[in-house]
Amino acid sequence: MKTKLIVLIIFIALFTISCNKTDKQNDSDNLKKKELELKEKELQLKEKEMLDKKETELKEKEKQIEQKSQVNEKKKYDISGPYWGSIKDGTRWYVYISNFNGDNFNGFDIVYWKSTPDGFKTKFNGTYDSQSGQVIIYEDKNAKGSGKFIGTVSDNGNKMNGDWYRYTDNGSFTWNLEKSNEEMQ
Repeated sequence: MKTKLIVLIIFIALFTISCNKTDKQNDSDNLKKKELELKEKELQLKEKEMLDKKETELKEKEKQIEQKSQVNEKKKYDISGPYWGSIKDGTRWYVYISNFNGDNFNGFDIVYWKSTPDGFKTKFNGTYDSQSGQVIIYEDKNAKGSGKFIGTVSDNGNKMNGDWYRYTDNGSFTWNLEKSNEEMQ
């Protein structure tokens, strides 16, 4: 009977040790599972944060592109029509821009020099860059004393000013123009 009791005690001890090992193994497995779940949640949160950040950056870039587009749209003026202004020492000057397609145009100008009080007329063609606001007018190279006008269009599109350069000797002077309702007859 003692032997049976000793065997029973040993069996109970082994069973308890085995159960403790199993419980410890189960606890360890559960802990590892929980750690793994936490790491997965952490990765999901980081991934969501990165996606949110990328989306925010994308929206900001779209907004910047839209703003640039709106600024560029503001510079797209119809510069065709009549202008009055002055060149050099205040000499009166008339310019008429026609056939403007948003980038290129042609027309004519009349300068009222002292030597030509009725006006000296010259044909031209030109370009307009709406991005920079730059305008370049190329007078007919065959016209006496002709040259090119390089300038800028104002923010409202109604004024231009810049410098003129003679083709033959690169002589130069300043000029300015303002859009007018008054056309030459």
